[in-house]
Amino acid sequence: MFRIAAITCLLSVIVAPCADAQTTYHVDLGGSDTNDGLSFESARRTISSAVASAVPGDTILVNQGAYTETVAITGKPRLTVRGIGATILGVGNFETAVLIADSPGTRLSGFHIRNAQLGVQLTASAVQDQAVELSNLRISHCYFGVAVDGDARLTLRDCLLHDCGYCGVLVNGGSVLVQHATFALCWRGALIFGGRLAVKNSLFYKNSDYAYGVAGGVGESSYNAFFGNPAPSGLAGTIVADPRIQDEVARDFLLRPDSPLASASDPDDSFHAHIGAFGVGAVASAAPDPAVPFSDFHNWIDDEGRTVGALDGRFLLSLQGAVLLRSDLVSGSVRSPVHDAGSSGQFNAIRLTAREDPSPPSGSRHVIDADGFSLTREIEYRVSDAAFAPEAVDPPFASTFRNEPNRAAGRYIQVRLTFRRDGR
Repeated sequence: MFRIAAITCLLSVIVAPCADAQTTYHVDLGGSDTNDGLSFESARRTISSAVASAVPGDTILVNQGAYTETVAITGKPRLTVRGIGATILGVGNFETAVLIADSPGTRLSGFHIRNAQLGVQLTASAVQDQAVELSNLRISHCYFGVAVDGDARLTLRDCLLHDCGYCGVLVNGGSVLVQHATFALCWRGALIFGGRLAVKNSLFYKNSDYAYGVAGGVGESSYNAFFGNPAPSGLAGTIVADPRIQDEVARDFLLRPDSPLASASDPDDSFHAHIGAFGVGAVASAAPDPAVPFSDFHNWIDDEGRTVGALDGRFLLSLQGAVLLRSDLVSGSVRSPVHDAGSSGQFNAIRLTAREDPSPPSGSRHVIDADGFSLTREIEYRVSDAAFAPEAVDPPFASTFRNEPNRAAGRYIQVRLTFRRDGR
């Protein structure tokens, strides 16, 4: 048995819709708060407007872009708010970007939250029956990344907190579990004054004052890695070593394949083999390029006809808008809309990234090895003089796409990208 999750990175924790889910609202910078929000074609303009209309169990999907607002989720249990390569900007240095109050079971994922006094504030006036979940978040350049008080419960997983002026996570009360997080270049990484804070399988990287401090309450630490900041002693699984991240200057804290953290997590951990957020390398397509056909993956569909980023689909979108195979799957294909190339029949449509190999060879397939696993990506396309449906069987995918400009004998073109993950 092998651990597939070892090489998947930049992946959201997969969550199924709640049993009481009723409505999915959509938010887009081109929308209007007078719209019903029931599709991206009739999207709301602000996240706050969608939150105001939502009831417990609803889902809010936020299209990519910079949203300058404070999002307050108060008294809305089991709300799911997902960004699709989206960014929330704090409205000022003395403001909170996201407030979650008395909303047990609410889930927030897929955002870059930055430039706020407080990135995410979590509070509860009574003991909560479910934890709030924060996952696949990048929180940067805030004074406090995440602050928790009252009787709130929080699970924070697969999150990167960096360049925070005071600390990444501050706990004044409640109960907090941090798993597979990276705290980097903050003044302090995680600090507890009251309540309970457990940190596991996380990386503390060059936090200038200290990495993990317990000034009150109950603090726990296990299978964490420390580099460039003091490490607590006598804790289970503690690693003090250079994590070999990709690029500190570019704030790319993904691990290189030869990192000592690539397969060093708690053996009983069921999520990832690696320590820290997101894992090894970047195994995905490239981010969208407005000048390149097919590169915006929001309208691509998987083998079952579900769009990329759908809650029950086979593929996700990264924070940068790249397409990613779901971590619990071994293989899958995703196909583009049908593109009308006009009379030229020429296109240069897909760019692939692989942080493990900064210069991937040109060709139809690219294999990435990390932690004993390989992932193969195959790119094919099909063409026709007549228009055809994206899900059609014919014409067949018979041609191989290459990274240089392609010429196709036909006007209508569709691209298929296949991911396969195999044990060595």
